[in-house]
Amino acid sequence: MAEEENPDTYLQETEVEEVVNQDENEMEQDFEENEELDPNAAGIHSVMDLSVQGFFEHKDSVFCVSMNPVKVNLCVSGGGDDLAYIWDITNGEQVCQLTGHNDSVITVGWSFDGNYVATGGMDGQIRVWKTDSGFEFITATETTDEVVWLTWHPKGLFLAAGCNDGSVWMLSMPSGKVVQVFYGHTAPVNAGKFIPPGVGKRLATVDDVGTLIVWNPGTGATECRMTGDDHRFDPGNAEISAGWTSFDSNEDGNVMFLGGSSGKVKVVNINNSSILASLETQHESVEAVSLCSTLPICACASVDGTVTLYESSSLKFRRSLPHGQAVIDCAFLPNSPYLLTACADCTIRKWDVRSGQLLGEYTGHQEPILCMSITADGKRVVSGSDDTELLVFNCEN
Repeated sequence: MAEEENPDTYLQETEVEEVVNQDENEMEQDFEENEELDPNAAGIHSVMDLSVQGFFEHKDSVFCVSMNPVKVNLCVSGGGDDLAYIWDITNGEQVCQLTGHNDSVITVGWSFDGNYVATGGMDGQIRVWKTDSGFEFITATETTDEVVWLTWHPKGLFLAAGCNDGSVWMLSMPSGKVVQVFYGHTAPVNAGKFIPPGVGKRLATVDDVGTLIVWNPGTGATECRMTGDDHRFDPGNAEISAGWTSFDSNEDGNVMFLGGSSGKVKVVNINNSSILASLETQHESVEAVSLCSTLPICACASVDGTVTLYESSSLKFRRSLPHGQAVIDCAFLPNSPYLLTACADCTIRKWDVRSGQLLGEYTGHQEPILCMSITADGKRVVSGSDDTELLVFNCEN
């Protein structure tokens, strides 16, 4: 696949790297301004069940969940009971049980057309079913180590998956054939995604020792490789060894925001391998990075209990959204300025990133939330928890 040159829509390439390290007084002021938003400020935690539906067949922690991009009622989930389920979020009924794994199912996902579903497990298997013909089993691929993540191409029937040994696998459907195995990482591949969003000309992957690789998915060639050998790109510091845990890219796919296990966020232009900024506001692992499609805002969710908002154009700190415990995920509702955050305090929250206002809290889980997925129409969010339950919340209000 030939790669087009995209202009840098964020910063001129001649600009130098900027380090954003928010002043402590500014952070204290920001938290004071948002203190009324902190659900734990009064030491009270609501356990009111505000869910509109639930699924209760899993017998162990629910590690992953994904909504069908076309059939908005269908959801797939995977858990520590070695099983995955397809179920209906409108009535909570089981549609299909997906079996065959010998260890925890820790990643699941649908193809862009909603006709295929894949599961990845700690047993090293990638298993795929065709869902438009009675849930026909297609293939089981034995990789060389635990499957950490999987992601479907946004326009084609190609599936990529990353493993704990650093290998990255790509399969083609409906044949189930392994068309590429990428070897370039020397540590667990923590995240991967086809970029740009909606186009998927390249495959970006990051690992546990601070390496970013951008691949040509057609040829397997490396188009960009950045490592911690360049101290400016190192996600850790002299005392702490760290890796990349999460990332997102702009619509052109030339600028990436990478979250690190030490709390750093690096902004890079992958067309010329330049570092545009180092955002150093958070202090613990950044578990999720999400770019807003309607505003120049980037949200970074951290184990330190904050979600930090940056201007994705100027790369300036905007504000911090306080949470009582670790934030494990964040995602924008489609075509909106509204951000959902999933927290270990058993609560999903809805925020208006323009003002930082807390618009809603969705409770019902009894143990930490481990995953969430938003419906394609943005009307519902589904969350999975250590309590073995999946709950559906109406996030329209």
